[in-house]
Amino acid sequence: MVFLFSDSPCREQQEITEILRGYGAGIVSDREAAVQSPAFLLLALHAPVRLTADKGTAIFTSACETFREQRLPAAIAGVCASDNKTALAVLQKNKNPVITCGMDPRNALTLSGVSDHAVSAGLQRTLRDLNGNELSPAEYPVLLTKPYSPFAVLAAVAALLREGIAPARF
Repeated sequence: MVFLFSDSPCREQQEITEILRGYGAGIVSDREAAVQSPAFLLLALHAPVRLTADKGTAIFTSACETFREQRLPAAIAGVCASDNKTALAVLQKNKNPVITCGMDPRNALTLSGVSDHAVSAGLQRTLRDLNGNELSPAEYPVLLTKPYSPFAVLAAVAALLREGIAPARF
C-alpha cells in the first residue's frame, strides 16, 4: 500500500498518481475511488489520518506542511526529497526508514541519466520490498511517454520497487 501525503492536489501528486495508475494501482482519494482488481492500493491523503497499517510506503510531496504531526507505524518506509525538512522530521520522529530522492548522489534514489525520452534511476542503497526481499543497488532504465518532474519519477520508482515491481515505462 502506498500513502501519498500532499497538502492539496498538486503537480507532484498528479504525476505520481498517473504513473502508479499505469502499473495497476487502485486509487482512493477525497475525489476518486477506483479500485477494481488493483495490483496495489494508492491512498492520496490531504489531511492527517490515523494509520495502523502493518506495512507500506509513504510518499511526501514538497507541499506537506499539514502533516508535520502525522504519526506513522514503524513498518512504513518514507519517500521524500532530500530537502523536504517537514517530511524528514516526521520520519525521524516516528523512526521510519527513509528513502531520499534527488539529484545528489548521497540520496537513496537519484537520476543518473536523463534524456528527452528516458531516464536511469539509480538505487544507491540496499532496499527491502514489502515482501522482505532485499534489492541491491542497481540502475533502472525507464522509458518516458511524457515529461515528468524528477521527484515524481523517483518517488514512483521507490514505490514500485517497494511493491516488488520493476519500473520500465512511465
